[in-house]
Amino acid sequence: MAAARRKRRHTKREKRGFDFTKGQVNRLIDVLFHRHFRRNPDFILLDGLAHAIVEDDLELSIRKFAKYGVPALLKETERKKPRKRKRRGGGSR
Repeated sequence: MAAARRKRRHTKREKRGFDFTKGQVNRLIDVLFHRHFRRNPDFILLDGLAHAIVEDDLELSIRKFAKYGVPALLKETERKKPRKRKRRGGGSR
């Protein structure tokens, strides 16, 4: 009888599909996108969009992006700016 119950539970699980929590999906999004932030800051925007889709709450997603995404975006765009080189010597050419 216990084997029959296990079989029934298994078929129910197959019908429901994947059982991931929002936290697990958000961690997966972080693993996929965060490694590419330094290569291209556009991934920060994609990361925020993916998290917004998972959260399904626009106001909360905007607040979280303002708290975490905007500083990361500013940091990466600042890092990408070309730095001005100081000239050596005092004379003009």
